[in-house]
Amino acid sequence: MESQPRFDARAVSRAELARRTALAPSTVSAVVSDLQTAGLVVEPPAPPRDGGAALGRPPVLVALHRRAGVALGIDFGKRHVRVALSDLSHTLLAERHRALDADEPAPEAIALAVSLVDEVLTEAGASRGEIVGVGMGLPGPVHQPSGELGDSTILPGWVGVRAASAMSDALGHSVEVQNDANLGALSEWMWGAGRDADHMAYRRRLRPPRSPVRGRRRDGGGDRPHGDRPGRPNLPLRQPRLPGDAGGLERRARLAARHAGR
Repeated sequence: MESQPRFDARAVSRAELARRTALAPSTVSAVVSDLQTAGLVVEPPAPPRDGGAALGRPPVLVALHRRAGVALGIDFGKRHVRVALSDLSHTLLAERHRALDADEPAPEAIALAVSLVDEVLTEAGASRGEIVGVGMGLPGPVHQPSGELGDSTILPGWVGVRAASAMSDALGHSVEVQNDANLGALSEWMWGAGRDADHMAYRRRLRPPRSPVRGRRRDGGGDRPHGDRPGRPNLPLRQPRLPGDAGGLERRARLAARHAGR
């Protein structure tokens, strides 16, 4: 997995924003000022300094306000569905988990996910109109751009289903679908062990391995993800590239799969 510029929605200074975006500091300050006027950006308190930190005035940090919107993540496994909601600063607002029958048909599973979406929105005091992006992970080969799940022994009730379209129709919002192992790799790069790595490999073990890693992927997306069967370890070697992706903890990868593409 090769490193790409990271979208990080946590509190940062204006100087850091200028560095990351390669914009003039005056331009960044003007944009931040406009966003503050619109109520979309706030200045949170600076984190406490370590005892050995340099003296001097700490930088003023800026972060996205809750009213900037929310991101929704949906995770389907063979026996579960999990739904999580976050703000655009990656703060988890609400989460739900329900068990599924092993061979639950896609329409029933989608209906349950939609009911969980309503629950997390209610708990967070948000509405569907505030959702700026939805990401969904499935444990199997996902064909792009249709989001159709290919042949999979994990979710037989989803084979041939255009998952992106089906969930989009149910929610009334576009949904980005990816293989869950790809999203797991992205989440480790975004938040976990691979955060500061230029290159990383990700291995995910669902059950005690019964077979070696399959062939090396040629890219970070497409029809041949590793780990499309239980017991298959995963080794994505490049960063999955999602349209407008913000990064990816697997459930949180679903949250961020598209919210930066607003």
